[in-house]
Amino acid sequence: MLVEDTADEKSGFTCKHGLSLLIEATKRKKRLKALFDVGPSSQAIEHNMKKLNLKLNDLNVIVISHGHYDHVDGLLKVLNLVEKPVPVLIHPKAFNPKFAYKPHLTYIGATFNRLNIEASGGVLASSTTPIALTDGVATSGEIPLETGFEKPKGFWKVEDDRFVEDLMVDEQAVIVNLPEGLAVIVGCSHRGVVNTIQHAQRIMNRKEVYALIGGFHLLKASDGTIRETVDQLEKISPEHVYPCHCTGRRAVNRLGLAFGDGCNQVRAGDVVTLR
Repeated sequence: MLVEDTADEKSGFTCKHGLSLLIEATKRKKRLKALFDVGPSSQAIEHNMKKLNLKLNDLNVIVISHGHYDHVDGLLKVLNLVEKPVPVLIHPKAFNPKFAYKPHLTYIGATFNRLNIEASGGVLASSTTPIALTDGVATSGEIPLETGFEKPKGFWKVEDDRFVEDLMVDEQAVIVNLPEGLAVIVGCSHRGVVNTIQHAQRIMNRKEVYALIGGFHLLKASDGTIRETVDQLEKISPEHVYPCHCTGRRAVNRLGLAFGDGCNQVRAGDVVTLR
């Protein structure tokens, strides 16, 4: 975990509001090194990479979960660190101007555009559909809204010269097909963590879910939404749940009660190994 809102005070890792995970996967001697989100700036990534003795010069791909600044604004500097052309997988609507009321109208989108990415060495792969990163690893593409209790709220965007509600169609996840089941890696789960898992199961044509990692966007959710989400996750029955970022303390506590030792909150600098 390269960027997350929290870090152990004694660890020396830097925390920042946002998210960035380095994914390393090996299958039949094929090795993938992918960066999922880049946080709000590159400072925390650079510091924590040094602490973990990691480098990005052999990075294969960057995946952006959605177009909010705390997941995307470190991108240009990260591309400069990579020092080679690298694919950047992102939904085309992630570049829409994005806003929220905090309490006043506040810009929360990316501070750069497509041309800036290309000028920094990024090779844009802007897609609404899933993209395979390697054998058994893929992005989700657009995530359909299916459950009755999961819907993005409180976000706005400018699209086609109109100020409209942002239903976060640009949100995407990364799915890893492991022998034990699927590992579903999410950024903020604006489209709903249960919706995301169900979509991942269809993409991989597999029901078993082994691990769920990332932000579940339940920080400001009602108690009823948290309860329904955890109830549905219990039915899905992942063996490991790793909440972080925007999940919120109430949801983390309820997940801990539901999954026991299988639930572990992750922070900046943490390493999760799935075998």
